[in-house]
Amino acid sequence: MNKVGNLELSLSFLRSLINIPILASIASFIVAAGLWIYMLKYYNFSMAYPMTSISYIFGMFASALILHESIPMTRWIGVVIIVIGVFFIIKN
Repeated sequence: MNKVGNLELSLSFLRSLINIPILASIASFIVAAGLWIYMLKYYNFSMAYPMTSISYIFGMFASALILHESIPMTRWIGVVIIVIGVFFIIKN
C-alpha cells in the first residue's frame, strides 16, 4: 500500500489500485469468505470459529518465509499451543 500513494479520488489513483498484489489480496479475501461460508454451512460454529486461529499460523510462516522476518521463540511456542488447541477441538 505504500506504493499506492495518497488517497485521492482520481482516475490515476484508481489505476494505481489495479496491480498484482492488490488483486491477489481481493482474490484471497473472496476465497476466504467462501471457505468461511462453507464451514458455517457444514460445521458447528463452536468448532468452525476456533479453526480461524489457523490463520495465525499461516501468517507466521509467511512472515518468516516470504518477508524474512525474525520470529522469537515465544511466538513459535504460541503457534504450537494453537495447533494443540485446534487438535483438541477437532478430536471431540
